[in-house]
Amino acid sequence: MNFINLRKYFYIGSFSIIAIGMVFLGIFGLNLGIEFKSGTSMNILFLKNVSTEEVRSELMKLGHKEAFIQRTEKDAIILKLENIKIEELANMMSGKFGAVRVLKKGDELVLLFEKTPKIEDVKALLAEKNITCRKAEKIKCSSFYIRTRSLNPEKRDERGNIIEPSEEEKLKEKLSQKLGDLIIYDVYTIFPMIAFERTKYTLYAIIAAAFGILIYITWAFRKLKGSFRYGVCALIALLHDVLMVVGLFAIMGKFFDIRVNSMFIIGVLTIIGYSVNDTIVIFDRIRENRAKFPGSDFGDVINRSILESLGRSLNTSLTTLFVLLSLLFIGGPVLRSFILSLLIGIISGTYSSLFIASPLLFSWERGEIRGIIRIRR
Repeated sequence: MNFINLRKYFYIGSFSIIAIGMVFLGIFGLNLGIEFKSGTSMNILFLKNVSTEEVRSELMKLGHKEAFIQRTEKDAIILKLENIKIEELANMMSGKFGAVRVLKKGDELVLLFEKTPKIEDVKALLAEKNITCRKAEKIKCSSFYIRTRSLNPEKRDERGNIIEPSEEEKLKEKLSQKLGDLIIYDVYTIFPMIAFERTKYTLYAIIAAAFGILIYITWAFRKLKGSFRYGVCALIALLHDVLMVVGLFAIMGKFFDIRVNSMFIIGVLTIIGYSVNDTIVIFDRIRENRAKFPGSDFGDVINRSILESLGRSLNTSLTTLFVLLSLLFIGGPVLRSFILSLLIGIISGTYSSLFIASPLLFSWERGEIRGIIRIRR
């Protein structure tokens, strides 16, 4: 199969997908997490059944009309124990029943399991460890993940006395009065200045990585005529992959509330490294085949190199995709942005290394993109 002869279809296909993503990006923007636009995220656990509408109504009364609310139901076990530390209890329970989160409410401990065990089994374990249990009860709870504007901290006078409680405390007091006992945990606040700084340094990191790759590939292929082209084509393939991920995240942010957070940035930087690895392997094969077949047409050399690298690239990508798909189902919401960005990036990176970066070398050699890129070496 002659992939070089199909290069225009590859270019058009990539351009079409990226263009759609950029339209969504221009109209709706990215669905930014609080790391990049400031705000507060928290988990609230109500020790009874509470509906999303009730929580939303109370938050609106408190001036949080913009709040994003996501509800899940949880079974919890409430224990009242003597002479045991939270860390010790968590280690003991996780060793027997799997992952557990231990929260404190007054003199009681609330245990959240991924798969809640029977109350009898919990009591048996405590008895086995000679731990006095004054109360053990299994209840149905309502858990909410909430994102809202930045909550102001408490205000203190010059002597350190609290003159106004934090918005978090006010929120906790009002919600508990209206909706019953609750626990707020995993509170995470980013203020506007921090969000701006994080966005700025994220862009710096991506630009620095891109130019570092350009310089390295140009140097690595310095013995070939037009070595700078190899660096530029690899950089275009990287830009292709980043735009693919960003554009698809803009679409998913609009329709599926997929947010861009710090894990997304880690995913993009990982994609950059992964894509370049594949591109360099193919470029290296092109270098070998040019030396083996010095009189051959450059297009035939590139096509031979793609065919020789195709099986290796697909096998590597598929094995990675199987792992990522498993993580997508069991990794939980915290890793979702990271895993989705990697899934898109690895598919796009494999495609761009084979069918964008390498054909671009041929197009540049033939002068087909001279009107767009006028750098000649």
